[in-house]
Amino acid sequence: MEFGVLGPLQVRHAGENLLLGTPQQQLVLVLLVVNLGRAASLEGVIYELWGETPPPSAVAKVRGYAAALRRLFESVQPGVDRIIRAGSGYLLNVDDSEVDLGQFSQDVSHGRRALAVGDLPAARDSFEQALGRWRGTMLDGLPRGPLIASRCSTVEQDRLAVIDSLAELQLRQGQPAQASALIWPQVHAEPLREQSYALLMRARYQVDGVAGALDVYETLRRSLAEQLGIEPGAELQRLHRAVLNRDRALEPPDSAPPPPAYPEQPPPPAYPQPAYPEPAAATANRAGGGSLREPPVLCTLPPDLPDFVGRRPEARLLRDLLARQPRAGVAVVAIAGRGGVGKTTLGVHVAHGLQADYPDGQIYVDLRGYDRRRAATAYEVLGRLLRLLGVDRSAVSESAAERTERYRDALARRRVLLVLDNVASDRQIRPLIPGGRGCAVIAISRARLGASFGAHLLDLDVLDGPTASGLLAHLAGTSRTEAEPGAVAELAQLCGYLPLALRIAGGRLAAKPHWSVGKLVELLRDERARLDQLSHHHLDLRSSITLSYRSLPQDAQRLFRRLGALEPSEISLRLAAAVLDSSTADAEQVLEQLVDARLVQVSGRDPGGELRCRLDDLLRLFAGECAEREETPHQLAAARARALRTRAPRPPRPPRPRRPSR
Repeated sequence: MEFGVLGPLQVRHAGENLLLGTPQQQLVLVLLVVNLGRAASLEGVIYELWGETPPPSAVAKVRGYAAALRRLFESVQPGVDRIIRAGSGYLLNVDDSEVDLGQFSQDVSHGRRALAVGDLPAARDSFEQALGRWRGTMLDGLPRGPLIASRCSTVEQDRLAVIDSLAELQLRQGQPAQASALIWPQVHAEPLREQSYALLMRARYQVDGVAGALDVYETLRRSLAEQLGIEPGAELQRLHRAVLNRDRALEPPDSAPPPPAYPEQPPPPAYPQPAYPEPAAATANRAGGGSLREPPVLCTLPPDLPDFVGRRPEARLLRDLLARQPRAGVAVVAIAGRGGVGKTTLGVHVAHGLQADYPDGQIYVDLRGYDRRRAATAYEVLGRLLRLLGVDRSAVSESAAERTERYRDALARRRVLLVLDNVASDRQIRPLIPGGRGCAVIAISRARLGASFGAHLLDLDVLDGPTASGLLAHLAGTSRTEAEPGAVAELAQLCGYLPLALRIAGGRLAAKPHWSVGKLVELLRDERARLDQLSHHHLDLRSSITLSYRSLPQDAQRLFRRLGALEPSEISLRLAAAVLDSSTADAEQVLEQLVDARLVQVSGRDPGGELRCRLDDLLRLFAGECAEREETPHQLAAARARALRTRAPRPPRPPRPRRPSR
């Protein structure tokens, strides 16, 4: 028999899952499993189930749960007494090898012993085997009392420590990319765990250089400041200084100089060289009198998705626009679309494919334009970019205009591709557009932008049905999706064909191989819980929509959430004005703000030329949640009454003919 708690609770016998009864009966079993050979007292079980206020029948109920579990196990293993009375409590008669938690503990012990004697391959094998026993969040879906919650927390800390140990081994064996991929989800799940950030800084330093390590450090520093009001600890600050000094101790062990990413002498660019003199900063640098150092080739792009699906025409168009030579000036493309539609994924994918066209660097900057508290200004981004480009910190000017001049001078003769993500407006990034025609920019935003600096706009929509189904098949496995084509098509529809929602759904199916596609479809059919189901690890649809919603002015937020509560099939200006209790002119401005934020979609115009919009299902569900949370019943009732009055009045009946008088 196999007992599993490193994921959803399961007990398997002869390859079949046993039905374990009510949640309270399952909690009794969990207490026995996690004790691993130690008895669970009757008082402890009662406290776990009911806390400080147990019912009068608590003892009888616990005895009944234990008896039911004993009968269950005897029915599949006659003659084997699994539930044993121990004093007033109970003991589960199992061997460590039958419990995934016991196997995990044994693997960890073997790995630590191998590490202590210097057997790195054996230690790595043991740690990888230990992590491979996890099927998801420990006891996912089961309510936890105080004892089980404490045990889960302890085991989770053991798992995090194993991840740290394995990442450390990968770094010692010269595999920083694997270490980075291993640690990355952990720092998202535990944003204040400094030892994991230290490992990620070292890994990113070996993969992406100084820029990658500094980006990790800044992320942690912001998290600590916002949540705890403190700075990183002494160890991380020492590591930060070592990164800035390019300390050789941070290099991979026995590392040889890496082969050049591009030919030693690249062919001359197809566009003609400018006739103006070389920038003074570069001349001074060669003479030893300037503060501009020759920077290394920079690449701070996030990892490209190995399972990039769809968007082939869009990717081809962007590559053609950005690689085309000669050109008159800097190439700028803007990718726009609603949250979760895949803008960043597309932009980063295209940027990775253009590294040979921009051999002096590919720089990614998240401007956080839709987070009012953390949005980056062009001024601070210019300071960061200048340091990346080799300008000493002491030489970065306090003047915004001088920073822009120095930045454009630094890029004048370089071929650099910038990816500017989460841009709020043209104004936020106009100073970041280089002047040299050898450079290019990919600007990514939920709004349509770029008109003020001549950007080519690519507007992304959701995927079509076949592509959405193909993405689900790629994530969940073709054998599962081919067996249920109808369920796959319905799942794509319930996800609104939105790439983020599809990735979440596919990720959940991949994490639960025992689920059918139809089971997830059944969960998503419940509109009240659909947004709860569209969350997986660090991917969360509700959080993505929240960024757009919180960036809106108050009137636009009010209109959006009230529309979610009213659920109109179509949104007219008259309806918007009634919902807001405002004039039609004011309502049109507010409705346009929702259109710009991609929270409503334009469906056309009525015969009179007035705007008509609609609210898709996922956004409607989110808006309805906001209405329940932020509107009073009286406010919603009044808005509903005003909306009902906007219905077109019936045409008047023709007057009845008078009867002729006698």
